[in-house]
Amino acid sequence: MTGPLHHVITSCTPDSGGSEDMGAGTPAAAVRRGRRRASGTLECEVLAALRRAGTPLTPREVQRELPGALTYCTVVIILRRLHGKHVLTRTPRGRGYAYAAV
Repeated sequence: MTGPLHHVITSCTPDSGGSEDMGAGTPAAAVRRGRRRASGTLECEVLAALRRAGTPLTPREVQRELPGALTYCTVVIILRRLHGKHVLTRTPRGRGYAYAAV
C-alpha cells in the first residue's frame, strides 16, 4: 500500500514513536514548551484518541481527549484531513459530524 493512507497508518504504529508513551519527551510536552510537533504527530494523537474511545466522537469530544491545548478549529482541520485520506468515517450528529477510525 502506498500514498497518504499508508503514511498515516505506518507512522502511527506503536513502534514508530507514536503517542503511546506520554513521558516528558512527548509531543504534548513539546507543545507546552513552545516547540512544534513532528510532522504527522497530531494526526496520530487524534487517531489514537478515536481508537481508545471505540465510538464515534465529535470534534469537541476529540479535543477533550487530546493532551495539550489545541483549538477547536485545529481539531476540526485534522479530522477533515484524516477523513479526506479515508482513515476516518463520519456520521451526522446534530449540526456536525462524529468521526470514527476505520
